[in-house]
Amino acid sequence: APAFLLRGSGGTIAAFSDDGKILLTAGGDSVRIWNAHTFKPLADPMRHLGRIDIAALSSDGRRVLTAGADGALRVWAADRGRQLWVGKHDGPILSAAFSRDSTFVVSGSKDRTAQIWEAATGKKLATIRRENEVDQVIFNPAGDKLMTLSASTIRIFDVKSGKAEKSPERVEIGVCFYATFSPDGKYLISAGQSSAHVIDVATGTEIATADVWPHDSPWSIVEAAYAPSGAKFATATTGSIQIWDAATGKPVTNALRGDDLRYFNSVAFSANGDRLLAAGGTPTSKKHVWMVWDARSAKRLEVVRYESPGMASALSPEGTLIAAGGIEADDTAVWRLSRDN
Repeated sequence: APAFLLRGSGGTIAAFSDDGKILLTAGGDSVRIWNAHTFKPLADPMRHLGRIDIAALSSDGRRVLTAGADGALRVWAADRGRQLWVGKHDGPILSAAFSRDSTFVVSGSKDRTAQIWEAATGKKLATIRRENEVDQVIFNPAGDKLMTLSASTIRIFDVKSGKAEKSPERVEIGVCFYATFSPDGKYLISAGQSSAHVIDVATGTEIATADVWPHDSPWSIVEAAYAPSGAKFATATTGSIQIWDAATGKPVTNALRGDDLRYFNSVAFSANGDRLLAAGGTPTSKKHVWMVWDARSAKRLEVVRYESPGMASALSPEGTLIAAGGIEADDTAVWRLSRDN
């Protein structure tokens, strides 16, 4: 049984703050933040006035962003639940994020633009236009470069000027569903149909390729995550979890599977890199499973099973808590994990 059940917390999004002190949950048109030790609410619900598809907490814990199909980007004061400002797109927002230093916000939309905003004031700093809808936007760890993913094409922009980097002008390596920066910002993972490509950000050249096939069935990679050291990364596919050497693209372990699971939909490392969380389920039932492995030995440490759609999951930075959304409609459950394994 879970240690805590957060009633009415929303079941679609869950995320811990970088210091592990705050848990953000979202679902429907509202987002809430909780003390991650007592699991008491820290502020009134923040209501977006439309379905929330994206919610995030800034690294300093001071602000929350919400966005969705209504094209509105809202930023809130986390301690009071008060809206600070709202920005607009001419179409649904597909991706949004804070910079690591909490100074900037970026949003990407079906309207074929990415917009950079000042987090404190909502001042629009730049509008970046792409040829197709902008599927994903992320800042590099230093916060001076912005990655945009549109129609499987990655382009890097300077944050302050909003101008495209001349080198590389663009990165196109097959199908790309998801991209993420390495912890030092020097590399990008471009994850697609059945392979993940490690790309040198400065030159746009590919330095390693991790092929899911023949290590697993040729299914799509739905998410990728770097270990904090940057020496390895993990991929989640519809069939398994795999850990790879970031320099060579070779598998570090055998594929990690979930017994009767038919798909995985997320993967994440703990802050010190010693634990790996993955969430998955079975398409024919409501059963959802959260699994934790030792990231070095690939030993399975914990298995949490619950009859639920399991729409959200998050691992606390220290690797001792799992927050899982979609538990009993719009509730979020929190499980404590042992550190004795």
